[in-house]
Amino acid sequence: MSDTFNFQRFGRYFRFDLSRMWRNNTKTAILLGCGSILTVIVCGIGGLLFTMHWFPATDPARMLGFFICLGVLELLMAKTYGFITDRKEGSDFLMIPASTFEKWLSMMLVCLVVIPVLFLVCYGLIDGFVCAILPDTGTPLYQWTYDTFVFANVKFDELNAALDARQIPLHYSIASLIGPVLVGACFNYLFFLLCGLLFKRHKILNAIFVMMVVSSLFGIIAPYILPDFEAMAAGMSEAEAINFSDSFMRITTLITGLLAALLAAGCFFRLRKIAH
Repeated sequence: MSDTFNFQRFGRYFRFDLSRMWRNNTKTAILLGCGSILTVIVCGIGGLLFTMHWFPATDPARMLGFFICLGVLELLMAKTYGFITDRKEGSDFLMIPASTFEKWLSMMLVCLVVIPVLFLVCYGLIDGFVCAILPDTGTPLYQWTYDTFVFANVKFDELNAALDARQIPLHYSIASLIGPVLVGACFNYLFFLLCGLLFKRHKILNAIFVMMVVSSLFGIIAPYILPDFEAMAAGMSEAEAINFSDSFMRITTLITGLLAALLAAGCFFRLRKIAH
């Protein structure tokens, strides 16, 4: 049996990890999935207080509620495996018969796949139910997402036709948007997850503080390391500007992906070096 990875051992550990996450952060993800109900209640109470009429939670309000819940879910990643830094629970974690790689792989699957998918499914189902019983709330989130994809496909087809007419060798699709969004989400989840593994107390506050410091430092040094995009764009033709924008988006996505990989590696080495 390999000391690094074994399918049967990993399967047993992953099932155990899922049951432990149910007691830890998975129930929170389901509660956040009920955010559509909270949005309806907040809008209704706000309408009664200020206009004496029930105010329906329309599409913009429910979409805002969705992104707020999504942001809270990102913050809670700092506490998902935060128990590892606790002396008693962390010692129990170290004694579990699984390799560091298996524990890390289970952590990645839980934080990047299981919890986000569970949240999205719960939010979509409950939002659809709310819209079914309260028709004045608008379009369900899953229907809005589907309509947006259809609209984006039409616009991408128009854009590609225009690019072909100008003989610009570029082709855009939905994947052009989904890729950067997924990479950015993974980066955010892994950042808060790593902060939760590094800090022993006040994990969420410390993670927010670190993010503010890093963002401030980048804002200070960015003008010195990045080119003047406005001046560059002024001297470009239309085709050059489109090619530059496409290259810049690809490079930004690649850099974000590399940073996410570094954060994931940081989680692995933190698990490997942790001791109580």
